[in-house]
Amino acid sequence: GSRGWVYQLGLGAVHRYHRNFHAGTTAEIVSQLTYVRRERQRQVVLFAEDHRPFLERLVHDPENVRLHEEVGRQLRRSFPDYFAFLLTNPRGEPYWVDFDGYVGDICVEDIQTFAERGYNHARIHPNPVEYHYDVMAHWQAGTGRSRILMVSFKPDELVQKLRAVRIPGHDLYMLLADNTNLIEVTAQGPRTVLDRDDYRMTAAEVGRTVHRQIIEGTRWELADLYEPGFVSAYRRELQADIGVFLIVFLAVAAVSILLIRREEQARRRAEEA
Repeated sequence: GSRGWVYQLGLGAVHRYHRNFHAGTTAEIVSQLTYVRRERQRQVVLFAEDHRPFLERLVHDPENVRLHEEVGRQLRRSFPDYFAFLLTNPRGEPYWVDFDGYVGDICVEDIQTFAERGYNHARIHPNPVEYHYDVMAHWQAGTGRSRILMVSFKPDELVQKLRAVRIPGHDLYMLLADNTNLIEVTAQGPRTVLDRDDYRMTAAEVGRTVHRQIIEGTRWELADLYEPGFVSAYRRELQADIGVFLIVFLAVAAVSILLIRREEQARRRAEEA
C-alpha cells in the first residue's frame, strides 16, 4: 500500500544520497592518502641528501655496526614510524644482508623494480616483526654514482589518517588493488590486528561497499563500506517515522471527518427548520 511505497521511496533516496556523498568523501580521503605517500617520498629524498656522508661511509664499510646504529638514530629522529633501512647499488643489489629479518625478499624485489623503472608502488609487506611499507630514493655518492636508499615504515600514519576521517557508521579499508579484496590497512591498524580468519573482504562486506577508488602511486585502493546494521537501523528509523506519520495522518483524518459530519448535520437541521 501507500506505506510500502513511501518506505521504498525513502530507502531508495537514502541509498542514492549515501552513494553520491561517499563517492565525494572517498575521493577526498584518497587525495589525502596520495599526499601522504608523496610527502613521505620527498622526505626520504631530503634525508638521503642531508645525510650523504654517513650513507657513503656505510656503503664502503657495510659491516660497521656503529654506522648502522647512527643512521638508524637519525632516521628515528626524522621519522617516528621508521622501521628499517637498506642501501643498494644502482641495480638494487643490497650492500649487506639483513640477518635480523627486517628487510625481506619482498623489500628487495620492490627495490629492484624501483631500480629498473624509477618508481615503486607502495604495498604492505608481511613481516614477523612488523608489517610495513617501503619508500625508495636515489642519491648521488661523492663519486657521482647513483645509489638507492630504502626506508621501511610502520603503517601508523596511514592508520591515523583513516581513523581521523572515518565517518560514523562506516568502515574504511585500504585493499590490495588486485581484485582479491585483500585487506592491507584499516582504521584499527594493519590487517594483523583484525580478529578474523581470512584477511579478504567477505561477500557481506563487498555487498556493503559504497565506493572504491585507486590510491595513486600505490598498489592500494580505498573501500568505503557500511558497518553491519547501519542500513537495518535506518530501516527501523524510517519505519518508525512512517508509523508516526500514519498515526498523525489518521488522527487528522478522523477529526476532519467528524467535523464534516457535524457541519452536514447542522446544515440539514437548518434546512428542515
